[in-house]
Amino acid sequence: MVHYGDACLSLSDGIPVFYAFQDAEFDEEEAIAAIMPLLVSPSILIYHTSLAHVADGKGCRTADVAGDVYSSFKMREEDVQDVEGLFQPFSQERDRNARSTNQERLHSRVIRRLIDRLQKETGVVILHSPLVDRIGNESNGQVLYGRRIPVPGPLSAIPHSFLYLGAEDDVVLRNFLLTFPHKDFLVYNPKVKKAKCVSISDDKVLKRRHYLIEKARDAKVIGFVINSLNIAWIPDILKHLRNLVKLAGKKSYVISIGKMNEAKVLNFPEVDVFVAIACMQSSLIDSRDFMHPVITPHELEIAMNPDYYLDHLILDFNQVLPGRDESIPVPHGSFSGDVSLVDNRIRRVGEGPMMEVWDV
Repeated sequence: MVHYGDACLSLSDGIPVFYAFQDAEFDEEEAIAAIMPLLVSPSILIYHTSLAHVADGKGCRTADVAGDVYSSFKMREEDVQDVEGLFQPFSQERDRNARSTNQERLHSRVIRRLIDRLQKETGVVILHSPLVDRIGNESNGQVLYGRRIPVPGPLSAIPHSFLYLGAEDDVVLRNFLLTFPHKDFLVYNPKVKKAKCVSISDDKVLKRRHYLIEKARDAKVIGFVINSLNIAWIPDILKHLRNLVKLAGKKSYVISIGKMNEAKVLNFPEVDVFVAIACMQSSLIDSRDFMHPVITPHELEIAMNPDYYLDHLILDFNQVLPGRDESIPVPHGSFSGDVSLVDNRIRRVGEGPMMEVWDV
């Protein structure tokens, strides 16, 4: 599959994907001048997919490079590689390793100069977070939202701030802000050539998610909506969430309706809360106009475990699979009861019915 334009970079389930990103204009001198006065703490550099290249405008030509996260990089004549071989049939495991090496080399070629200059001018340490479309491990950092976070250990222990290259309304920036609501984010928008510090405004988004979690705790019937079929680990996350719902004494369905919208979910009035199983760019759905709330797998995990509360939001369900650092332990034993913060009623949690499956 060849994917053009922006992408969530979710790990695909068995289908090789070649990415061809846009090439957004980027002025290195303007970027450094705007970022320098505001860069004060060690930061992790992340960027929009359209900035996977950083062109210097001198003797450049475009080479379409296929691979895990290859874009149409703008490179000097002497840097252009023979890329035709990348389009040949390949063994996935062998080719992933080869392309990973090329990917990191190419990214470092176009990004490293920017990082080096900022570090030299400001004295602030900057870590590069390259684009990837696979699962990370503890030795070389976690993979979150298609970016490898170059800090070992759990995401909650990351001490760095973030420097983002892209627009303030980019979905990937929103995802990082929700995952790290207490971190400092410096955003440089190459379109307007300005940098500014951003944050979640008044925590309104998290307050809204708290309310939806309470609605999920009140719910008696949970509906799982599969929005993306080509993402790896969907059977694993479904099995995990089904078990949580069963332990909480609730009934649940798996609903196959394609892309979710208000009209489609109206066909299931008995479902109290829907859980969107989707890629990380489309899992956070504004359900204000829906008859019933729509939440994420991470929010369902919190809702089904009364010992946990929401202080950040994970929109990549790979991160909440059992055994991952962001996974919430499955509660054991029965609970004596809980009080709803929505209607003040007592709600009971206990062993529940098995799951039914609907295909529409």
